[in-house]
This record gives sequence, structure tokens and C-alpha cells, in this order.
Amino acid sequence: MGMLHIIIEEELYDPEFVKNWVYGWEEFVARVKEYPLQRVSEITWVPEGKIREAARLFATTKPACIQWGVAIEQSINCVDNNAS
Repeated sequence: MGMLHIIIEEELYDPEFVKNWVYGWEEFVARVKEYPLQRVSEITWVPEGKIREAARLFATTKPACIQWGVAIEQSINCVDNNAS
């Protein structure tokens, strides 16, 4: 949420994409505003400057994505791998 706060605040997103493809943008922005950097830093113990730097790096790198999850969970042997 801290990264999103910076991306929205500094308009580091594609407004044309948001206009044409995103439903609920205003509600999303309102929710993100509940997490200013100071609050996110207190929750995560990550310094505000690092959050800001990461947000800018992610938002200005094209193409970019954030991997969620553990890759081995997508294999047939995931239980064996995760258990060891």
C-alpha cells in the first residue's frame, strides 16, 4: 500500500489505462490514502525512503511485474517440496 501511495501521489501510473480499463479507481485511491508512508513504515519496519525508492523503481521500469507466491507451489510435487 505504501508503494501504491507513492505511485498514485506522483502519478507514476498510466492514466489512460486506468480511465479505460479500471473499475472502482476512486474507491481504490481512497483506500490507498489510508496508508501514508509513515503508517506503512511503522507496520513493516521498512524506512519511508526505501518504500519511496522501491515504488519509483517499480513504476518507472517497463515492463515490470511483482511475483506473488512460491514457484514450487505450481508443480505436481509441491507438497513434497514444501514439507522438506
